[in-house]
Parts: sequence; structure tokens; C-alpha cells
Amino acid sequence: MRIVRTAAVAIGCLVGVVILLVVAATLYLTPANLARILDREASEYFKADIRVSNPRFTFWSTFPRLHIEIDSLRIDSRTLRGVDKAIRERLPADADSLASLSDASRA
Repeated sequence: MRIVRTAAVAIGCLVGVVILLVVAATLYLTPANLARILDREASEYFKADIRVSNPRFTFWSTFPRLHIEIDSLRIDSRTLRGVDKAIRERLPADADSLASLSDASRA
């Protein structure tokens, strides 16, 4: 019986720590912090300038999934920055724009 009680206490502590971590992440990931993190990490990963506007996330209402909503997203490639000026003039003005969208939502 003592083993069952010890296991129950251990599982309860583990669940409590997980809940505390989720609450801490929820408090830390304000829209401003989330936008900064998304901009920085995605820009490094894709070798592009990525701008995210007003990201919001929910965890509690969509548990166990993390649901992210973004007002707007713009992705501009960095690959054309080193292109010769003569070639750049023949390209469209927005040739480095890869994507732009409004009201994105992903679960």
C-alpha cells in the first residue's frame, strides 16, 4: 500500500510541475514576446525576413493542442539582396516577397 501511495504522490507532483510550467509559459508568451520569438526564430530558419503581427495563442480552451492566431504575416526572401544591380532592375519590384497573408489561424 505504501508503494501505491508513493507513486500517487510522485504522479501528483509531476502533474503539478507540468501545470506550473504551462501557466508560466502562458504568462510569458504575451503577444509582444510571441511576435519577437516568432520573428527571430522563423527568420533564422527560413533565411528570410518574417514579420508577424499580433500573434495570440490559446492552450487551455484547445487542450492538449496549442492554437495560434496571427493577424498578419509577411515573408521577404534575403536571397536577392546580393544580386547585381543590373539583374535586380529587370526583376519585379516585389520579387523578394514570398508570402503575405492576413488572419491566419493554426491549431
